[in-house]
Amino acid sequence: MYKENKRSIAHRIVSIHQPHVRPILRGKDKARTEFGAKVNASTIDGFTFIDQMQWENFNESTFLQDQIEQYQKRFKCLPKYVLADKIYLTRANRAFMKSMGIRRTGKPLGKPPKKSKKLTKEQKEIHNQRNHIEGKFGQLKRARHLNINKAKLAITSFSWIAASFFITNLLTLAKSHFILFKYIITSVITE
Repeated sequence: MYKENKRSIAHRIVSIHQPHVRPILRGKDKARTEFGAKVNASTIDGFTFIDQMQWENFNESTFLQDQIEQYQKRFKCLPKYVLADKIYLTRANRAFMKSMGIRRTGKPLGKPPKKSKKLTKEQKEIHNQRNHIEGKFGQLKRARHLNINKAKLAITSFSWIAASFFITNLLTLAKSHFILFKYIITSVITE
């Protein structure tokens, strides 16, 4: 460091027990720096899919087109809407979604108008669906202990994270089948 006149070390070890973990600057009030894997996920009908997972920091917006292509491979059609954070709504991503005929939520580019337009009921409902993905991450951290990953190896940590998502999806599936089973039973009893 002294000879090269550097003040930082790339890929420095921040944990002896987990040398693969990198610090990620988040700028949040509670914790400016977070440690662990960065996961880019999408939620479709209550099921959560891991699209990207890395130990290094990355810009999520660069993967939006890949996520849409993965959606098309999984479901053999394009999504009707893309509900994403502001970071995903770059000019390139907006142009890509427009060319594919995909509607999106988010503020338009440019200076906001002096009179703020009120959202319609449908727009509010669509915008509020964005909370599902945030809720999934909260659920994974609280119930599946995603924020307390003590695996020593990087591959084991990835497996731990993937297993957490898998269990959450299994519970979502079980819940939907229970609701269907309950509906069938109550309709048979009432007849």
